[in-house]
Amino acid sequence: MVGPNPNVIPGSDGAGTVVAVGKHVRRFTPGDRVVTAFFQDYVGGRFQPNMAASMLGGTLDGTLRTYGAFNEQGLARIPSNLSFLEASTLSCAGLTAWSALFGLSDYKLNAGQWVLTQGTGGVSVFALQFAKAVGARVIATTGSSDKVKFLKDLGADHVINYKEDSEWGATAKTLTGGVGVDQVVEVAGPVSMAQSLKASFSDSFAHRCIVRPIAVGSRILLEDLCRLSRPIRRSFDR
Repeated sequence: MVGPNPNVIPGSDGAGTVVAVGKHVRRFTPGDRVVTAFFQDYVGGRFQPNMAASMLGGTLDGTLRTYGAFNEQGLARIPSNLSFLEASTLSCAGLTAWSALFGLSDYKLNAGQWVLTQGTGGVSVFALQFAKAVGARVIATTGSSDKVKFLKDLGADHVINYKEDSEWGATAKTLTGGVGVDQVVEVAGPVSMAQSLKASFSDSFAHRCIVRPIAVGSRILLEDLCRLSRPIRRSFDR
């Protein structure tokens, strides 16, 4: 991600090797493989407005440089089965998707539940793969018939072309047997929100609907993501 401040080095996503540490650093040693947290001061809990001042590539110098000095609280170890290129994709899109599906302790996605994803952007593609990794069922939308196979190859159980089906939310709900999806990773905004709600339920009180914004995610959630035991398939916007 490129920040709006021309005086700041851009780039929020990055991974590399620790080459040196300060004398008070305890979390890392030289040689550790690490990935950067999007917000350097967002360690855990709820996102607070003041944390926005710690965004890499936006308010702080970002990752498009050979060497950088980072607070030890703003880094997470990466698993050995991921390359630096793969690990670098987790900072923003990967963590946003992970936070959406697993960020609320009482509402973490479980096997057998239904998830609705939208399109083939980075967040949506990550969310689809994370959902399938835990045994959930996924309904994906796309505006291109050429991307149907791509989504199915990633594991989508059903794919709906929203350009061909203006009531795709109702269609998605029907695909669940009329129960509705358990989670929607909403990336398109107000225009698609009405259909997302139709896909979820008909009575928001009975279903305890929770609508929440996602501020990427905390370092603790990033560490949870990095502990995935299986390799993450590299996926790019198509």
